[in-house]
Amino acid sequence: MKYTTLVETQVLEDHLDDPAWVLFDCRFDLQEPEWGWEEYQSFHIPGAIYADLNKDQSSPVTPQTGRHPLPDPSTFRAFLSKSGVNEKKQVVVYDAVGGAYAARLWWMLRYYG
Repeated sequence: MKYTTLVETQVLEDHLDDPAWVLFDCRFDLQEPEWGWEEYQSFHIPGAIYADLNKDQSSPVTPQTGRHPLPDPSTFRAFLSKSGVNEKKQVVVYDAVGGAYAARLWWMLRYYG
């Protein structure tokens, strides 16, 4: 079954060793940008890959952009490819602050196709 929305924790647990699933930990804090990476290093869902808001989900800030401009499509696709994502993989995203950062990555996956 291919999921396109939320999955229950039990469904995720059942697929932790499934090579067809790719998990992204999107924890981030705008006031402490290194917090998410530090938390990821301390603990994360087994097999999850850290997706940093500043480094992986955004392009560099310029005078013409906002704080987190969308990444260049080829750069973003390269990050996904390096992470093992392709059209046959089930992707799961999560964070620890209500879902805003995970929602951004989920939206970007849909936006970029």
